[in-house]
Amino acid sequence: MFRKSLSSRGYLSNSGMRKTVACYLTALAVFLCCSNSQAIAPTPLPAFSVQGLDGSTVSTSAWSLKGKSLVIYLRGNCQPCTALLGRLRKKDYPQLAGHTTIIVGGVGPADAKALQQLYPDLSAATWYVDPAKTVAGALHLQGAPVILGLQDNVVKWALSGIMQHAAQQKSILNAWCAEVKRQTKGM
Repeated sequence: MFRKSLSSRGYLSNSGMRKTVACYLTALAVFLCCSNSQAIAPTPLPAFSVQGLDGSTVSTSAWSLKGKSLVIYLRGNCQPCTALLGRLRKKDYPQLAGHTTIIVGGVGPADAKALQQLYPDLSAATWYVDPAKTVAGALHLQGAPVILGLQDNVVKWALSGIMQHAAQQKSILNAWCAEVKRQTKGM
């Protein structure tokens, strides 16, 4: 009845109603697809220290991140984190491991080594630990896992959590890594 009274008064036609519903559905779809992404302004990678798997301390100032790379922040004993690692298979992400730094918060080197052994497709990634979880504060991270897209030590984008649709995640990460591959060919 309400719709009929609006239509009879000329406020809302059938095509206007369809357009309005389509607009709301589009906005909802965009929100659901992007709910894991964080809009961030490009930010230089802050200075912080992590531990190598051998126990040595490494500062971000010593990282040689040239061009595009990824930093994945995880927490020990985190089911979404291990689910993310399980998705990152070499057959689906052929370029990813060689351009990725993985930081595991809340664990020591031995636990990170054990985690690394569970995911051999990521053995070419650089692995660090953050026992005191100071990296999350330095990077202003809310939870884990988080994937950061860096270009020349500048954080360009972030994905928080695990994307509901693995195909979207695969597309985003492979596109970023493909750009890495194109850049290194020209060097």
